[in-house]
Amino acid sequence: MLATALALPESAARAGSRRCENRCGYRITQCVLERGGVDGAEVRKCTREAVDACRSSPRACPRPTPEALYSALAEVEIAEATVHDPSLCATMLPNVPVTDIEEALLIGRDTAAALAQSTDPTFRQSGRGYRGGAFGKLFMQGFSGHGAAFIPLGSAVVAMTRPTRAVTYMSDDYASIVHGVVGVAHGHALGVLLTYCAP
Repeated sequence: MLATALALPESAARAGSRRCENRCGYRITQCVLERGGVDGAEVRKCTREAVDACRSSPRACPRPTPEALYSALAEVEIAEATVHDPSLCATMLPNVPVTDIEEALLIGRDTAAALAQSTDPTFRQSGRGYRGGAFGKLFMQGFSGHGAAFIPLGSAVVAMTRPTRAVTYMSDDYASIVHGVVGVAHGHALGVLLTYCAP
């Protein structure tokens, strides 16, 4: 009984930290950009500071507008290109009305094809996707760790959308692969997509 009682607060604390980390994704990105640590050097420190502030008051991390997310994503993309070759290209889904997650995923597919500059007719969503929080692994594994700088913005998408899906879009010959996190926010599509920039 005692062990169980001690474990519950720790588990709740981890869950609270994850919620704050997602909620503060935009604030974390701004902090990292200000400190010039887009290559990952400042992400941990900025995350710790934001989560501590969020635990004290959720108002410490107000949710950004889609336009603010798009602007921050563009800044990260520019900064990331100075430290990685090949560089990564990213975009957000257009802020258009959708009726459900399936419609958002279709918009994601079309947006991903445009980002990858793919006209391959086999370009499609691979599988059914994963829970929203799995997108970080896709970014890290899919791009050999180069996707770390984009994770806080993906976390913001997870916090702002219900439902949310981590997804991969690709062509049958693997020539074009785009990883992303896609969801529905107040009846509109919202998501971040990431791929290697086309040569």
